[in-house]
Amino acid sequence: MKFKEEADWTDEVTQRFWDNMVTEDVLYFTEAVGLGILKLLKQKIELKGKILDYGCGNGTMMVYLSKENPENEIYGLDFSQTSVETSIRKNAGNKNVKKIINFSEMDKNFEDNSFDVVLLIETIEHLRTDLLTNTLSIINRLLKPGGYIVVTTPFNEDLKAHSIYCPFCDAAHHHMQHVQSFTIERLSTILKNHNFIPKDVNNTDFSYYQDKVAYYKLHTKWWLKNKLGFSKQMPFEKKHLYGIAQKSL
Repeated sequence: MKFKEEADWTDEVTQRFWDNMVTEDVLYFTEAVGLGILKLLKQKIELKGKILDYGCGNGTMMVYLSKENPENEIYGLDFSQTSVETSIRKNAGNKNVKKIINFSEMDKNFEDNSFDVVLLIETIEHLRTDLLTNTLSIINRLLKPGGYIVVTTPFNEDLKAHSIYCPFCDAAHHHMQHVQSFTIERLSTILKNHNFIPKDVNNTDFSYYQDKVAYYKLHTKWWLKNKLGFSKQMPFEKKHLYGIAQKSL
């Protein structure tokens, strides 16, 4: 049995996957912990000005951004037209969500050096190496000098451990189309190699910041593990990476 590698995920195949996925009843990561991500970011940087959600998916992150940052201009971008249409419908009542477009329309809609913050939430793990290089180059071009890129991605993920098998093609692939895995060191190096200055790269559990219930639940797990020794029964895991980096002035 063959496990589908990143080269197998052509642009056409990937687009078909996500055009279908956005119509499925699947809980997006931003639906689960998007507010937690924003609360963490507000402790690190100022989320103000023009903000771009690069790879906006079903538009949930822009909903949170709109409510948490009503004075800012928010934009969305995705390569899946179905995702773009879904995001537009979901944000129809959010007046500070200015424009949500397909990647193919980017050059005629977004000027260089025009964004203060670009969010790349749970996106880089889906990108082939060539697309990752191109994406980070584009974001560097779109950001104002001193602007911030924010990246989140699973931490040190075992891709094959999260695969599903297709009996029709006798092959397996990651159930959410992940093709790359990242550590703190790798993400830091990638950001540096694409002319960003890393400010904070670490792993965490975003649900810790989501709401008070999640905060106390995770605090209890930490206490049981570290103070009472219940490490197997109550694991405290930091399953996601975040990287905050700045474009040079």
